[in-house]
Amino acid sequence: MSNVNNFSNLYLDLSQSAYEDRPHSFYQILIDTLKNNNDTGEVNYSKDYKINKETIFGGKNLPNNGIVYVHKDKNTRNVLKNTPNGPFFDKKPLLSDIEEGFNSYFLTDTPELNKDTKNAYLAVKGSDFPSLDNLYIPLLNDWLGNNYPFTMDNKYIQQGKLVEEALHVKLAELKEKAPNAKLNITGHSLGSIASVQGVAHLGVEELKQIGEIVVINGPDTLKSLRDSGVSEEVIQILNEKVTYYVNPFDIVSMLNRNTDEQLGKVKVIVPFNFTTTFDNPNSHDFGEYRIHSDGTVLEATEDFFPDYLRAGQKLSELINKYIDIIKAQKGGFASLLIEGGKFLVKEFLSSLAIPTDIKYIFPEFMKEYKAIIDETKQAVIAWGNKNIPILQAAIQSATGAKKIELRSRLLLCISHLSRIESDEKVKLLKNELENYRQQVKEVVEKANREAYHAGITLGRNEVSQLVSHFQFSTVWDEAMFSHNVDELNRYMDKIVRFSDTLFTSVETLEDVDRKQSELFKVVSNSSFSLNSYKIERG
Repeated sequence: MSNVNNFSNLYLDLSQSAYEDRPHSFYQILIDTLKNNNDTGEVNYSKDYKINKETIFGGKNLPNNGIVYVHKDKNTRNVLKNTPNGPFFDKKPLLSDIEEGFNSYFLTDTPELNKDTKNAYLAVKGSDFPSLDNLYIPLLNDWLGNNYPFTMDNKYIQQGKLVEEALHVKLAELKEKAPNAKLNITGHSLGSIASVQGVAHLGVEELKQIGEIVVINGPDTLKSLRDSGVSEEVIQILNEKVTYYVNPFDIVSMLNRNTDEQLGKVKVIVPFNFTTTFDNPNSHDFGEYRIHSDGTVLEATEDFFPDYLRAGQKLSELINKYIDIIKAQKGGFASLLIEGGKFLVKEFLSSLAIPTDIKYIFPEFMKEYKAIIDETKQAVIAWGNKNIPILQAAIQSATGAKKIELRSRLLLCISHLSRIESDEKVKLLKNELENYRQQVKEVVEKANREAYHAGITLGRNEVSQLVSHFQFSTVWDEAMFSHNVDELNRYMDKIVRFSDTLFTSVETLEDVDRKQSELFKVVSNSSFSLNSYKIERG
């Protein structure tokens, strides 16, 4: 699990805090708030936050100085239940539903919802990952109940319908108590699907109350909207309001993105690591975002590390390829169960050291998936090495704002490339050290075996004395090996800090240039002029 390294992007902050085990967890804040008999809890994203020896730096340039208030859910909804004794209506909270795996939070920029409220927010939580401690509910509700029907059939999911229901109520409440406020919406992963689908089923008049819809690491939903009857008029409205931030190495982000037409504005980030959705750290997490103090995220474009864009397209095509394979076997659901069963059986047999030739799709998919990431890494390094000299040359002949832009781009390029290349070299050195270690171990073990075999006429104690000085612990300096690995880790830490310093220095450079430009304008526009002075000659 990796968190954002600063709180300067409010939508990343809100979508991250919708999870229970994250910084400024809304769930935990509401528990503490209710203990104190309050209806709202304050969250301040402008302050530094310490978690597990890690410091997340407070955000700058945030709306309302980074302060939002998370509200207790006072609204309820009636849900029809069928029982052996007949149907009845069950009251449930508006913003959550344990049975459906749904959780969302309503926030405002004022302690109470009133005429002074300018911005309200709905943050929709994404999927819980199934674990041994919590297997049934996430697997049944989040994954089989929502992720599966969307992925396989582009369905309007149940959690999307719950978002729609919540929005109807909250928009009516805003209209009555805070008529000038806009409701902004965010969500991560499954939360992004539910958010966009829920908004899409509002009326055109209700959509006028919606501000921004900024969703994180979510798939494209356009086909699901059209399949569920959303009008082209509403889709055009959403195209103006929706922004997706996606990681090109994340299978959730890249689902349904191998088409020319996608919903909203899609920003492909320059990720922090070259990892899959299943690694640790993983490409689906918040820590992959590089965030400037103005809230903008470092993103790939056609003229700035464009190979990330190509990687996203390749991954999206790969996902579609394997979805089609699954559908073509024995139907989507049955095939997934069969593939999951094969995986569990093979893992179990492997744990018992029992060889098996069971074949299943996941390793084949992962092999192609990792190949895309590895190819992209080399392409990114090549692009950086090619373009750094080009940027340096362009800076020499540029002036004014163009020169500032080129210098900033050069620093960002060096910042990103320095960490990638150093990481690559450190991994190679570590692998070489480990290979040498294993080779020495194998040579020693082989020599010992041969010594005992050749010395069959000698006693075992005599052979042991002969080879006593040729043991792994005597011919391999384990302390030096550990020291070298530690030194490589320390070197990599320094490179990461250097990369971060370059990243933040871009803003310092731009700020200095801006202030100098402002000073020049002040001097140019001042009444001071040499022509106003007469020089007296003796």
